[in-house]
Amino acid sequence: MEDGSPQCKEHAVGILLHICQSCRDKYRGLILMEGVMPGLLQLSVDGTWGAKNMARDLLFLLRDCTDYASTSKQSRHELMEQIMQAIDADGEKVDGTTLRLVQEMINKLNI
Repeated sequence: MEDGSPQCKEHAVGILLHICQSCRDKYRGLILMEGVMPGLLQLSVDGTWGAKNMARDLLFLLRDCTDYASTSKQSRHELMEQIMQAIDADGEKVDGTTLRLVQEMINKLNI
């Protein structure tokens, strides 16, 4: 998801979203193990309109909770905290670029 044209990135996130929607319990961990969080954060800020929406939907599905249907009840601030915790839990080093992308996403969401 980090390489390729904007259309390729949109297709990649669409495929991952479809896979996760088909069986979240089975594929959530596998998707997270591939280290998709930085790419999803980048797409949710800088991607095409479709990629932004799909990346945000996939971020919701990848959250560590059993009832992901109640996302509207959760504040955006709590969601951003969970995303950052997921990045930290994966052992990925959060560099300045990732932090900048998260900050831009927060600013665009008006949190």
